[in-house]
Amino acid sequence: MAAFPEGEAAIERLGADAIYLRAWAEAHPVALVILAPDLTILWENRAAGAMLEDGRHLARAGAKVTCADKGQAASFQNFLSGLGDASGVWACRSGDGAHLLVRADVLNPRDAAPAAILTLYPAGSGQVSAWADLTQVFGLTASEAGVAKRLVGGDRAEKVAEDLGLSLETVRTHIRRIYNKLSIGSREELFATISPFRVVLL
Repeated sequence: MAAFPEGEAAIERLGADAIYLRAWAEAHPVALVILAPDLTILWENRAAGAMLEDGRHLARAGAKVTCADKGQAASFQNFLSGLGDASGVWACRSGDGAHLLVRADVLNPRDAAPAAILTLYPAGSGQVSAWADLTQVFGLTASEAGVAKRLVGGDRAEKVAEDLGLSLETVRTHIRRIYNKLSIGSREELFATISPFRVVLL
């Protein structure tokens, strides 16, 4: 949990619900940190604490967050101060050229000063997709749903056949049936139709 009393006190004011909020936040695999406008850390979860200790992109400077690359510090501050009431994403570059995507959402709690919650995503971090049950949503068979997910993931029919141990003709039959059931005619339409039923996880 946060080492900073302001964030800790805010959580404690929630009462019994704080037990569940604390458990969720600490176990959450995505790095989350709440910053005051002056970049003071009000709260962070374990994943964010580890990332700030690593210091590859963002780092801890006392009770504040700073950029590992000092040349980006002004850009980071301008990004946060320019949010207004909107959300935004800023890309932080490390010395080795890797990027950290920083999503910022403005918080305006009724009984506290405004702050920003940052969600930190290493670019290309090996994201995993969790899908809704496409058999239930679209009436696909389990095999058709598996093929559809792989197509949306960028695989060609030949690769799907090879990976699943199917003949190319069987995969093409699945694709025709998928297109018929969804009333579509292209991979782009397939992507547009089923992608809203996918959640990306880290």
